[in-house]
Amino acid sequence: MRKSPLVIFTILSLLIVSQAAFAEGFGVTGKIGTLGIGADATYSISPKLNVRGNINGFNYSFSDIETSGTTGAQDFGVDLELFSLGAVLDYHPNAGRFRLSGGLYNNQTKAVLDADITQSIDFAGVGYTVSDFEGEVGFSSLAPYLGIGLGDATSEGKVHFAMDIGVMMVGSPEAELTATASNPLLQILLDAAIAAEIEEQNEDLDVISIYPVVSLGISVAF
Repeated sequence: MRKSPLVIFTILSLLIVSQAAFAEGFGVTGKIGTLGIGADATYSISPKLNVRGNINGFNYSFSDIETSGTTGAQDFGVDLELFSLGAVLDYHPNAGRFRLSGGLYNNQTKAVLDADITQSIDFAGVGYTVSDFEGEVGFSSLAPYLGIGLGDATSEGKVHFAMDIGVMMVGSPEAELTATASNPLLQILLDAAIAAEIEEQNEDLDVISIYPVVSLGISVAF
């Protein structure tokens, strides 16, 4: 279900780059921020209006996270996978560096959990011995964006500073958990307990619906 928007936004970004690469009023930006490491391709439609296609991503692993409790010691690993594609319109009210931005992102960011369970783990007050335990927290694939910023990659002069501050409306995260019971006869009970746990976790995650977007970068005009 997520692949169709990804393909659409990839094609859109490539069209923006290919169209603008042969025209005046084109610039590229390298940046880093809360969406990861990214790049923008900006094309000037008019002195006050630009269109940007961008790609952002970064992977970071948190390994050997140890927890302890009534179920014993457990080792967890979490992979944070940031990836997004965006199409953004920038309005420069005074035809200067300040801009108001709005657009749409294809957001593929997720957190992946992998656990090495050495003892039983509790679900709904019942202890289960499992041989495999994995989880994932993801977001809606389409995320509207609103923000403000500084910089115009297409303006006169070769090198420019760029900054963005805004919010991405990612919707409520959804958690997924899977586990394999060491005793196959308990798998049905474990699946039911996990389903109840997922429902509870998703209710707790409902309070999260926006993601802060902050980035700094350097632009080069062509």
